[in-house]
Amino acid sequence: MAIWTIAKTTVGEAMRKKVLNVCLIVALAMIVLSLSFTQLGFRQDMTVVKALGLFVIMLAGFIISVLMSISLIPTEIERRTIYTILSKPVSRVEFLLGKYLGGIITLFINIALMGTVFIVTVAIKAKLTAVQLGSIHGMQVGEEVIKPQLFDPSLALGVVLIYLQFVVLAAVVMLFSTFLTPTVNFFASSAFYVVGSAANVWRTMYMNEKASVFVKVFYWFISTFVANFDRYSVQNKLIHPEEVASMPAYVAAILAYSILYCILTMLVAVLCFYRKEV
Repeated sequence: MAIWTIAKTTVGEAMRKKVLNVCLIVALAMIVLSLSFTQLGFRQDMTVVKALGLFVIMLAGFIISVLMSISLIPTEIERRTIYTILSKPVSRVEFLLGKYLGGIITLFINIALMGTVFIVTVAIKAKLTAVQLGSIHGMQVGEEVIKPQLFDPSLALGVVLIYLQFVVLAAVVMLFSTFLTPTVNFFASSAFYVVGSAANVWRTMYMNEKASVFVKVFYWFISTFVANFDRYSVQNKLIHPEEVASMPAYVAAILAYSILYCILTMLVAVLCFYRKEV
């Protein structure tokens, strides 16, 4: 009960933050503005709109997830409200989990809104492009080509994968916030995300037989303990689904990986938070 109460309060506070709201509005505007792209051809236009939309959601999700998560614990300490909360029958575990739950709910609301606008924009673009190509160039786009674009389930799947990616990142930011200042946390979390996004590169370096033992151990450590955000890189896989042998199995593996990584990260965060003097 305490976890849910803290989560609801966290959501209310996060949704009132101007920086996050501005980021959300800019992202929504960029998604909608993709409707104004010139006609390159039906398939080319749709590919550009999808790729841009997914990129905007990913970028906005990163900014929202980091800026929101780095302040969840430090803000309570600065306001000294954490002492009031922890003086009640609320454990540090409940406080930390409540903050994290509130953070990922806020993230869900923002990404769900961007995802909805994105999917609607793709559907509108499909209709507009088909009509414009017909009226300007006399080209007829078949209904069998347009219809799948009106609601493409893979786009919703892409938005879900983006959300899972930043659920994991939020857990890492929460962990860092137990022992880093917000400014240092911002740069550390950003670096963590960049390193994790190049996970396949580190794995390749680790597998290099010519590398020294020290280098192999270093890259093994990075590829093992840093979250593999490259798994969530969905643009190519969704726009060109033939690259994935089994999409359901791929998504199930990512979901399992995300849950496990979040659980382990939050366990470490709880241990660090118990050692923190507040």
